[in-house]
Amino acid sequence: MRGYFSQLNGLENPKMTTATTWQERHEQAFISPQPGFEQAFKHLVQFLDQYDRAHTTRFDSAIANDYVLGDAYKDILKAARTLLNGEHGRFDAGTMDSIFLGIATTAGFSEDEL
Repeated sequence: MRGYFSQLNGLENPKMTTATTWQERHEQAFISPQPGFEQAFKHLVQFLDQYDRAHTTRFDSAIANDYVLGDAYKDILKAARTLLNGEHGRFDAGTMDSIFLGIATTAGFSEDEL
């Protein structure tokens, strides 16, 4: 599968446990995000992944190669990374940053562009 988020789909199968480590809390935030920041970040990851896949399917080209939409998509990725400086619930900011960088790479951007 092309989409970065599809690599995380294993987290879509709930296995509710008492999360004690940051990794478990992060995983639980993907499995069952709390209303507010967690839902917003999960939806943001899904949006970025789905939009990239839709663009690639429709235009047979990475969104990074689109001279108009590529810049807008990159701006959203940059903003998403900046939002990690604020509240993000149980999500681990470093892990989320890695996810956003993975999405960017999948979309055809280099880490230096972000």
